[in-house]
Amino acid sequence: MRVVGGETVVAEIRFESLAPAKPAGPQDLMRTLAADPGWSKQGDRLVRRGGNVILLPAVGAGKYRFAVNIEKGRRLQWMVNYADESNYAWFQVGRDNYIRTVVAQGQRSKPVEVAHQLPDFRAVVIEIEVADNEIVHRLQRGGEWIELDRWKFTGANFAKGQFGFRLPGKDELSVSSLSFTPR
Repeated sequence: MRVVGGETVVAEIRFESLAPAKPAGPQDLMRTLAADPGWSKQGDRLVRRGGNVILLPAVGAGKYRFAVNIEKGRRLQWMVNYADESNYAWFQVGRDNYIRTVVAQGQRSKPVEVAHQLPDFRAVVIEIEVADNEIVHRLQRGGEWIELDRWKFTGANFAKGQFGFRLPGKDELSVSSLSFTPR
């Protein structure tokens, strides 16, 4: 169609609705662990001994879910929003309590402790929802998800840093599932 100055032209415009984008499904992070030479396959589990900080690639806001066993050591430890060795949110599950500690500029905050009432703290299934200014932790107890901690922090962006496990010294951890579902 050619339009010349001063002419009136009728044009037909069609609008089509687009289906909304489907959210991405869960990402199996076990493959990421298996590719790391520090992990060894033992049956249906991946096992790691020591290594201090074991980080996964940054994936942003969403939900982590993992099933782990403490093979050797006193507690399960993981980090969210890991920027460097001096800045991260540090979480632990020990014999009786879930513990949250903030490490900022190398200084540890006063720990927040919550009794978890798990029958066996050495074998646990954990779900963590990470948003820009909130982290929610749930543990599976008796087949049900129990919310342990809902931590809101204005001005934070928890989704920017990395997720990882902390395995000091000769502590040993086995993982049978680890997934991430983007938000």
